[in-house]
Amino acid sequence: MLRLVTVPLIGCMLLAAAGLPARGEAGLVRSPEVSGVIGKDDQVRIQLDARQAIWLGADTGVVPDGGAVAGPEPITMIEVMPVSGLPPVVPAASAPAGPRIVLGWQFNPDTVTQTTDAMTVLAPVWFSVTVANEAMVLMRRRASRAYVDEAHRRGYRVWPVVQMLQSADAHAVLTRPELAAAARAEIVAALAELGADGVNLDVEYHPSGDSLALTVFAAELGAAVHARGMTLSVCVTRRARGVSNRYDRAGLARVADYIALMAYDQHWSTCPENGPVAALDWVAEGVRVTLAEVPPAKLLLGMPLYAFDWVLLPDTTTAAGEAAAPAIDSGGVRYLRPAAFRALTLDEVWNLAADGITATRRGDTLTVQTWLHPPAWSDSEQVMYMAFTDVDRVRHEIWFENVQSLIAKQSLIDTYGLAGAALWQLQFIDRDGLAWRAFSSLNPEP
Repeated sequence: MLRLVTVPLIGCMLLAAAGLPARGEAGLVRSPEVSGVIGKDDQVRIQLDARQAIWLGADTGVVPDGGAVAGPEPITMIEVMPVSGLPPVVPAASAPAGPRIVLGWQFNPDTVTQTTDAMTVLAPVWFSVTVANEAMVLMRRRASRAYVDEAHRRGYRVWPVVQMLQSADAHAVLTRPELAAAARAEIVAALAELGADGVNLDVEYHPSGDSLALTVFAAELGAAVHARGMTLSVCVTRRARGVSNRYDRAGLARVADYIALMAYDQHWSTCPENGPVAALDWVAEGVRVTLAEVPPAKLLLGMPLYAFDWVLLPDTTTAAGEAAAPAIDSGGVRYLRPAAFRALTLDEVWNLAADGITATRRGDTLTVQTWLHPPAWSDSEQVMYMAFTDVDRVRHEIWFENVQSLIAKQSLIDTYGLAGAALWQLQFIDRDGLAWRAFSSLNPEP
């Protein structure tokens, strides 16, 4: 079983006190601050802080995890995982065997509408884990056996998504053994009832201190689904400051079949400036950073099928400090960006770029009054960009995908030998299916 022991040492002191083996060498790790002896067959993870950790073990020696290990970062815990007490490490193939995975997420569908040969896995977002009255609750939405059967008839595998998106609920489930066990049991039972082929675990906004607990939860869920011939995939973000460091990516990669890198939302409402959802250089950097922890044959590259409409209102404040939103100077006019913005589907943004008008799925119409920057390709970001004022004289900036930008992102899968792609989400894809052209080359017709 996993043991967590708090050690009041700084990184450099622990390294010196423990007498760690050199890279690739076997040996014992001892420290007076940790009860017991860590044997050469144990695998050890030392969590430094939310930014970095190290793995120790006879198979790897000392392995930096996201950067050099040195003080004075406080050690928060040390994890001892005897090999005999853990599920076996799920091996990654040296290169993707057979068709590449093209996974499409879809929020709460009740019917299968896809017919493309470019996609291989449907990931309906059906399940959500919450806590009510001190008990675990698995919300099921529209999950149905009929959907899974129809997907199988069309040649798709089905990996339903299980989400934990509330911080308090995720913390409770990940850290309380009785809630974790109940969640795993209900998830596995639901998957078996549906006849699903696997599961996609999506845990976000959990406390950074729960990263190891998430790995343990995934390991035990993986052991349960693997025993039934199912596949486990886990969603992560790229390593960066803040929320993105709440994942033990190396640990998750050891216990899951696939890791889905959510390589989008580069710019968000909390960013000081507007920008693209996923510029090519930013995505490529995220892939390279993640490959330091995840084998390429296990990595799915997440891509966006949407754009953010950045709305900018003329600044009417007169005194410094009155602005309640980020300010942007443009053309001599100071604009304020409201905290809220909206996502546009590919059809909505492509119609807007082509015709200057689009009807949105919310029931309103967005109309261009004056083009400030007509739709054009951005060489620096490798996406499309446009800016305009609408009929209410509100300024809009939109960076958006087209077939060319999706092909550029898809090429990273070949460049780095990745397992495939994961698309958020299928409700946003264009009705004519032009976006599928970007992914048809991953699994060409024989």
